[in-house]
Formats: sequence, structure tokens, C-alpha cells
Amino acid sequence: MPADDIASLYDLRARAYAEVDNFTAAYRDQSEYLQRVRTQSELDRIREIASLRVQFDIDREQQKNELLAADKHLVEERLASQQRFTRLAIAAGTTSFFAALALGYALWTNRRYHSELTTLAERDDLTGLPNRRKIRALAAELLTQTHAESGSAVIGLIDLDHFKTLNDRFGHEVGDDTLRSFAALARSSLRTHDLLGRYGGEEFLLLLPATSLADALPVVDRLRIALQEMPLAVPGTSSGGITLSCGLTAIKPNDRNVDKPLLRADQALYAAKRAGRNQIECYAPDAAEFGAPGSHAPQAASR
Repeated sequence: MPADDIASLYDLRARAYAEVDNFTAAYRDQSEYLQRVRTQSELDRIREIASLRVQFDIDREQQKNELLAADKHLVEERLASQQRFTRLAIAAGTTSFFAALALGYALWTNRRYHSELTTLAERDDLTGLPNRRKIRALAAELLTQTHAESGSAVIGLIDLDHFKTLNDRFGHEVGDDTLRSFAALARSSLRTHDLLGRYGGEEFLLLLPATSLADALPVVDRLRIALQEMPLAVPGTSSGGITLSCGLTAIKPNDRNVDKPLLRADQALYAAKRAGRNQIECYAPDAAEFGAPGSHAPQAASR
């Protein structure tokens, strides 16, 4: 029987004893009833406190688990964020790397194309020598440098003799081959610091830095002899070599631009042509001085 029911029985018995005036028994049962009620109350309170403690522990454990779950979620989010950042950083670094490569390649390509365009703009397609515009610019630089250093330099105009006849007789292909061969021959015959450019058609502009007219004559004559001895590759014929005529002039202190020395070199070239071609003439103010001992003709050069 439950404790509450037993306590109630003691209460009923106490009331019954009191009805029959048995107060001693009534007091005893009433005391027992009160004792049992107090005991039961204490037990109930203990059970309630224990229940509350258990519920508190459960709630605290649940909160702890919730906090742990929240912390775990935060850690996972942080880890995922770091992984996303790492992927983005790697992607950005890779993109930057390839962008840098692409930029470097673009710059290199641009420089190469610029160099090629510059070469095309400054080089003669047929001979590979500096073209007219470039060799005139180099002549202007030589003039400025010679004045600045109070030095000496020589400018010359070279013309291949009877080149039109060669073209008319054997065709332009042979003429083009001859121009290319002359350019290659000039590179090997002239000094390393001498400059030669195609001035137009079969005419070439020669620049001899740090050189006097006396020193220039043997340099150009070496080229003249080499060209004369170079056979022409003409199918079906045993044609001999081709010759050149050259007019030389020294750069003078009062030359303010290249037009004056070029005019003098052209006049000397004309004198060489008039003297029979295959000649090297130096400019002199008096036309009678062309062909003087300072010039080189085939006979003088054959020694």
C-alpha cells in the first residue's frame, strides 16, 4: 500500500478513537499520522530536488552539447572559409602567374615585332644593307660625331659600272644576284667599323669613320679589286666580273649637314665615271685635280 494511504489510515483511526473518547490511542495515531506526513513531505521534497538536479544536469549537458555543436560548426565554417581563401589565393596566384607570363610574352612579342618593323623600315630588302633613309641618318650621326671629336671621316658614293647593260642583257634576276653578291663582298672586304648602305638602284653610300682620304683610298680599292675579280654567275656564258666607280670626300669643319659632303662625293663619282670607270676619285675644288696622284685607277691598283 502506498505511504500516503497508510498515513491516511492513521488519521482515520485517530478520529475514530477520539469519537469513543480513547484520546490516548487517538493521540498516538495522530502523532503517527503527522510523522508519516512529515516524512512523506521530506521524501517528496528530496525527490523533487533530485528531479530538479537531474533536470538541471540534463539541461546543462544539453547546453554543453549545443555549445560544442556550435563550436564545431564555427570551426567547420572557419576551415571551409580558409579552404575557399586558399583556393582563391591559389587561383589568383595562378592567374597572376599566367597573366604575368602573358604580359611578358606580349611585351616580348611587341619588342620583337617592333624590332622587325624597325628592321624592315631601315633595311634594304634585296641586299640587307641599311636603306637610303637609314644610311643618310648614319651619315648625319657621323658628321655630328666627327665635329664633336674634331676628328676626320670620309664619305663615299659607289656606283656599279654598266649595271643597266647587265640587267638588259641577262635579266633582273642576275642583276639582283649581283647586288646581293656585292653587299656580301663589301661586308668581308671593308673594315668592321665602316658602314655601307644602298643609296638607290646600283648606287651605295659608304661611311668611313676616323679615316683620312689617304687612308680611305686603299680600303675602297681593296673592295674595287675584289669586285673586279668576282665572277658573275651567269648561266651559259663566261662573263667576267663587274667593276665599280667611287667618289670620296672628307668631312669638313664647315659641313653643317650631309648634303654638302654628299654633293662633293657625287661630283667625285662623276669624275671617276668620266675618267673611264673602274676608278676611285677624291673630291678637289678644281675639277682639273680629279684623277690626280691621290686617286686610284686600275693600273695603280694592280700593284
